[in-house]
Amino acid sequence: AAELSRADLGIMPLDDSLWSRGKCAYKLLQYGAAGLPMVGDPVGAAIERHLGHPPWALPDVEPPDGGWEAHRRCLMARETFHELILRMPRQDGSVSHVSISGQPVVAEDGTFLGYRGIGLDITKQKLIEAKISRLARFDPLTSLCNRTEFFERLNHSIAVARRHDRAIALLFVDLDRFKDVNDAFGHDSGDEVLKVMARRLARTIRDSDTVARLGGDEFIVLAETVTTQVDVNEFGLRIREALSEPFMVHGQECRLGASI
Repeated sequence: AAELSRADLGIMPLDDSLWSRGKCAYKLLQYGAAGLPMVGDPVGAAIERHLGHPPWALPDVEPPDGGWEAHRRCLMARETFHELILRMPRQDGSVSHVSISGQPVVAEDGTFLGYRGIGLDITKQKLIEAKISRLARFDPLTSLCNRTEFFERLNHSIAVARRHDRAIALLFVDLDRFKDVNDAFGHDSGDEVLKVMARRLARTIRDSDTVARLGGDEFIVLAETVTTQVDVNEFGLRIREALSEPFMVHGQECRLGASI
């Protein structure tokens, strides 16, 4: 089937891309209203490699969730599709997200001509969604897991430990004398101290462990690779030593302890 003209393709905001489809596969016709790169693409991006090809023929386009098969069945059945989300890498290493929708076009005599559709650059929307998701699961001050994320991981670890008949350990960590620092230097300085302590905890645990901030100056560590009480005691000692190292606040050396 012949490609559709710009007039046939309908509304074209500048940051959109246009798609058309023959009997077997739709293909990208152009980026933007005048063949310009989509907003956010680096100048000089080699978009020519996308033009004239269906998305599954492009090696740098990631397939949608579930792969291409369901989408291709939809096309072969000549059904309308909505908001197919594709991830497309950019030359600067970042990833753009494109939402494609299309509907079949039929001639007056009933002949199927192909698809016409529009692709929206939803990268900003995806970035906002990712940020909201992270805020819901990670502590915004320290970037450690929050309660929600931690207890999900804990429940998973308990199930795995039971299945394999092995032990895990929980260490509750409470900073000693943190209130004194907070009262003496102010909440902003107290927040910086919490960030320092969080980084020390993150450096001390192993890759298989998880550390979270429960709130205030309270943290919790999930240790998944322990075998004996001695292992737990030694691990707690390493944490206490790391947190008790001195640090500077407004030119003064301070030192905290930790109750575990």
